[in-house]
Amino acid sequence: MASAGAEQADVVLELARRYDRERLLACLFTPAEKRRRLAALILLNAELARIPELVREPMAGLVRYQWWREQITRTAGGGPAEHPALAVLAEELAGGGIATERLLTILEAHATLFESGGLADEAACELHAARTSGLLQALSARVLAGGSGEAVGLAEEVGTAYGMTGLLRAAPRLARCGIILLPEPGGDLRAARIKGIAARVRDRLAGLGTREWRLLDSPTRLLARLAARHHRKLVRTSGAAQDPPPDGDPWLPLRLLLWGSLRRGPPRL
Repeated sequence: MASAGAEQADVVLELARRYDRERLLACLFTPAEKRRRLAALILLNAELARIPELVREPMAGLVRYQWWREQITRTAGGGPAEHPALAVLAEELAGGGIATERLLTILEAHATLFESGGLADEAACELHAARTSGLLQALSARVLAGGSGEAVGLAEEVGTAYGMTGLLRAAPRLARCGIILLPEPGGDLRAARIKGIAARVRDRLAGLGTREWRLLDSPTRLLARLAARHHRKLVRTSGAAQDPPPDGDPWLPLRLLLWGSLRRGPPRL
């Protein structure tokens, strides 16, 4: 039984690495048992986020989201887990260590984006990021240390900022799936949208002083550095339509981990 559990944990780690490499690398130096649970949360979010890339028929997508609703609810009620990520989280879901309603909020945000076919403005982008990436990081902070209210709140702010940069990076890919996050290339409206999102990223990260930085867990610190780096790129390019942060450099998280070990304070914006 223990062997089966270890196998499922290995599957979760591999799939999380495949679908959300940056987030998984951010958890590289966390304790092994907690890293498995963090990877399971990362994978759940990634599975929900990639549904638009797997299906184009609206009804088929809604069926998938309903399947996930039922699976999360059933696992939280003590039923059998039908996905490796839920199997890893089953005990905490059933015991209330991970709030089921938070996972369902993340699910509903992804489902709403799929149904609506896009986000209308910067405020909608920020709300979506808060209800997905922000909540995910808050849940991760609780897994790591139980998390004081302030530490969890700061992790949610960082996760939201990182999520907004993630939306920009995902925009071209999602556009091919029929989900529009940005206006058409080449226009002032698109550049203004990117600038507006960049300003909201800065606002979310601006409250990270030395005291707040010390409260953050190590994965959240790395995501803050990644978000700040993407923000600086947006500012340098003046929100140019073709220059949202790319999915790009696979070694970036590791380089930022090294840089973060040398520079102790919060990232510069």
